[in-house]
Amino acid sequence: MSVNTLDREVLTSLRLIMEEDFAALLNAWWQDAGEKMAQLHEAVRNDDHDAVRRTAHSLKGSGSNLGLLALNAVCQEIESTATSMNLASEATGHMLVNLQQSINASAQALQEETGVILIGANFSG
Repeated sequence: MSVNTLDREVLTSLRLIMEEDFAALLNAWWQDAGEKMAQLHEAVRNDDHDAVRRTAHSLKGSGSNLGLLALNAVCQEIESTATSMNLASEATGHMLVNLQQSINASAQALQEETGVILIGANFSG
């Protein structure tokens, strides 16, 4: 796991603030990330550049709140290039695969760092 995947200070502060609601917050992010990926796939199918940009921005915001540095970088790249990219291109497919991998790596890092088991997450294969 990359040393730059998580901002541990953000996580520590958030855990102190959220107390017993911390695990629920992480699980809400995990569920939302899955929904955002579905929205991105739909936006690409519909050639909706604005929806791609907005969805990447939203995912970047929630990731930022959790200190997910690597995920934020991927989302920033998507957000920055969404209006100029050809959504039907092979590059878009690679972009979505890269984003899904970043979400999974972030989730795994969150589990390892916090000990919170994300509901439905399976990184063994």
